Amino acid sequence: MNILDAHIEATTRAARFVEERLREPINVGEMAEAACFSLFHFCRVFAAVARRSPYDYSMRRKLSEAARALIESEASATEIAFDFAFNNLETFSRAFRRFAGVSPSAWRKSRTLDERRLFPAFDEPYLRHLRDRVSPTPTRLRREETEARGLATLVADLVELPAFAREAIHALGEPPLLIGAVAYVSPQRLALFLGVEESDAPKRAAFLSERRLPAGEYAVRRLRDDWRGFRRTARHLWLERTPADFPPLFFRAERRADRACYDIVEASAPLD
Repeated sequence: MNILDAHIEATTRAARFVEERLREPINVGEMAEAACFSLFHFCRVFAAVARRSPYDYSMRRKLSEAARALIESEASATEIAFDFAFNNLETFSRAFRRFAGVSPSAWRKSRTLDERRLFPAFDEPYLRHLRDRVSPTPTRLRREETEARGLATLVADLVELPAFAREAIHALGEPPLLIGAVAYVSPQRLALFLGVEESDAPKRAAFLSERRLPAGEYAVRRLRDDWRGFRRTARHLWLERTPADFPPLFFRAERRADRACYDIVEASAPLD
């Protein structure tokens, strides 16, 4: 086993430990013991693999399951706070607002649970996806407005992206470069667009939708992804923000030279 695989396994053990103790106090030293590492080494390894500190991960997991309980149970916010080992309601409410962007009472009033807004439990496939497909840090770039034409639709989940991509690629004549966008509309709807720059669009294709990709400052990630894997990538990029602030994601896909297959090579989100 190489060192990178060993680090993923250790981080997975720590993540499993967190899942077993969500309703108990958790300290980073215990997570390090579960990973079989010294505290100093564990903190460095976990941050490199999971791309956040052990404390931040454990807190986000607690708050995500507390958010679920606020929607699915009749327990009061105080009861939920104590159930997830917070010292008092004030501490819980302050942490919840930092995590979700809204208070526990406002979250409960929404009466809708959207899994995309909950921080996922990390497992080995998820961590390998991050390592192999998503660059660890974004590049800040200024982009000019881009006019594009392509297909647009509403979907319930990005699991529908591969089928939509096949339809769009066929309609656009297998172009060498595709421009895509996905925007959060509601817990039940995502808006998808896949097309090409206006100058590259097929002539006399009146059925194509027009889109303007706005100018501005973007955080850009290099990817080595595919249509199926982008569902996981998009969720990771969204959850780098608060669940109340899901920006539109723009992405670019390149056709491979050897066959009619595409690699998603870049994803970007507008900066505030």
